[in-house]
Amino acid sequence: MVGAHHQTHPLDPGLSLQALRAAVAVEEVAGPVWDLLVDYGVKKQAFEVSGAVARRPGWKATLESHAGDSGARLVRRLGDARWQVPTVAELQQEFPDLSVAPLLAHLAREGGVEQVDQERYASKPALEEFRGALEATLRELGRATPAQLRDRTGLTRKYLIPLLEWADRRGITRRDGDARVMARLTGAAGGS
Repeated sequence: MVGAHHQTHPLDPGLSLQALRAAVAVEEVAGPVWDLLVDYGVKKQAFEVSGAVARRPGWKATLESHAGDSGARLVRRLGDARWQVPTVAELQQEFPDLSVAPLLAHLAREGGVEQVDQERYASKPALEEFRGALEATLRELGRATPAQLRDRTGLTRKYLIPLLEWADRRGITRRDGDARVMARLTGAAGGS
């Protein structure tokens, strides 16, 4: 089952243990028995466990061996988009020959892109540039509404709001009524 998962999902880090358990239909098996089965599979080198996934021993999802230059195409596209971050659905329409969602998830695990929200991924340099512009604006103004930030960045709400929500989740900014202000802990550590 682990090998079949690698064949059908070559960019995944492995098969989740939960999915493996469901696939072998051991719902009625008590936890200790399941643990023994997993330990046995690992000892027999049928698979290895890393975190919450099972994978072939030594398995490493690599973009180059499984997807060629597809990842590079997506990274270039996201870099060109800068702050006008397209949705996964928009990218899938633009690249119908690619499995965009799994590629983006893989690129995020590898550190090439970062997930902005459930629908968007952005290039790391673009996000750092946005962060710098946002922090500079908030240092100057103290607080800024989305309308003020829209005027400063030139972004429409479609692109600005997901980036502001990303900044809130990252601890860069926080909401203060209808405005954004710098979060207290933002500083030299990078807020990451």
